[in-house]
Amino acid sequence: KYQLNDIQKVEKILLFPPTSTLENTSLPYLSVPKKCAKDGDWSALFKSWAYGSYGTIYSEIKAITHIIAHIQKKIISFILVFFFLPAQAQVNKAKQYYNSGIKLKNNNQFSEALAAFHKATEFDKKFDSAYVEIGHIYSKAGKIDTALINYNKALAINSKYADALFGMGKLYRDAIKKYDSAIYYFDAASKIDSTNKEIFYGLAWIYNARKEHDVAISYAIKSLEIDNTYKPAYGELGH
Repeated sequence: KYQLNDIQKVEKILLFPPTSTLENTSLPYLSVPKKCAKDGDWSALFKSWAYGSYGTIYSEIKAITHIIAHIQKKIISFILVFFFLPAQAQVNKAKQYYNSGIKLKNNNQFSEALAAFHKATEFDKKFDSAYVEIGHIYSKAGKIDTALINYNKALAINSKYADALFGMGKLYRDAIKKYDSAIYYFDAASKIDSTNKEIFYGLAWIYNARKEHDVAISYAIKSLEIDNTYKPAYGELGH
């Protein structure tokens, strides 16, 4: 109803009220009965009207602002109810299956654990930890291609997932026998997780297999610096 220009006109009247006639204003809806003016004091009359008009405009704008804020709250509530909350419920369900899978794996119930991890990825397609656990189980079962697929799924989600890189390194070392690739993955994993003794042991093993004993010794020592009771690392030093 009111344009910004109208508000500016009213504000101008408040600051600089007209001093003589009604013709000094161009507001189309202004109607001031002459009988209300006494002794030609148009300034007071215009100022009185201006305060009233300004208040009316401000009240209507405030009401509109209140309505807009209410609509915004409704939209946010709609988004939460129909988008965010269901998505969060999916994530929570995925975590439940993942935690169940970990318990089953620790009890050596690998088939049941595998089913639970697969369920977790159904509820959350970006559950990198679940893909890693699936990769571990398939690797242990000798299903190399399937293990690689799942490790790669995890790395596609998080390229710096040390456990996925470590799993890839073990597959290339033990099953595929491509030591250069194994070194690549072990080395990448060690730069992200420098506390995993098995990563450094894996590197020591490969370098001993390649007859690069000095390099192997350095990695075996790193492994023992993390855990000086780790017998496989002592074995690599024995080579």
